[in-house]
Amino acid sequence: MYSNLPVTVHWRIAQISRLYNLYGGRLDFLDSSSEEASEVYSSGECILIVPKMVNLSGRSKFEHALVSGWALWMKDKKAFPLSDHSDFKQLLDFVRACRPRTVLTCFGGRFNAVFANQVEKKLGVEARPLDLIPTTFIPEKPRPRVRECVNHILKVTRMPGFIYSKKWIMNEMKPLGFSRREVEEALDNLTRRGILRISRNG
Repeated sequence: MYSNLPVTVHWRIAQISRLYNLYGGRLDFLDSSSEEASEVYSSGECILIVPKMVNLSGRSKFEHALVSGWALWMKDKKAFPLSDHSDFKQLLDFVRACRPRTVLTCFGGRFNAVFANQVEKKLGVEARPLDLIPTTFIPEKPRPRVRECVNHILKVTRMPGFIYSKKWIMNEMKPLGFSRREVEEALDNLTRRGILRISRNG
């Protein structure tokens, strides 16, 4: 759009670019692994696009620049502030358009909880950070002490639908000699098996 120079791209970027074109995109590029790209590249009269981890040392004929949303913070480098993902408003618009029953937020670090709260507040859709949901496999048999702790927790959390605080469960297990770690493991085991559920506020 902004240059008459031919655009040569790394083979991995070429794969993604072909998909864009397959679904209606209009990207004009040369795969750097092709013969045509080699000729253009050797002339030095082209734009070369590579992933961030590619080492560009030894390619002095090119002027390097970073293309990233993080470029706004790069004061001493040449950079183009272009982001490859949606901003806050676009994410909300996407959720609104999809009309999901539940939204799980991820890849936002501490903003996972912030965005989940905003989805609930602004759109009325149940949302929670993905890191609240266990993502590791359950061992076949928990260690004997943890298994014993699981049984004791089940005795004190008998009422279906009742919300028990984690602190209260910890206090109930302490006089029985269970360590904090054993109680954590037992609770993790019970939530992974679907016997207990984590409430919306944790």
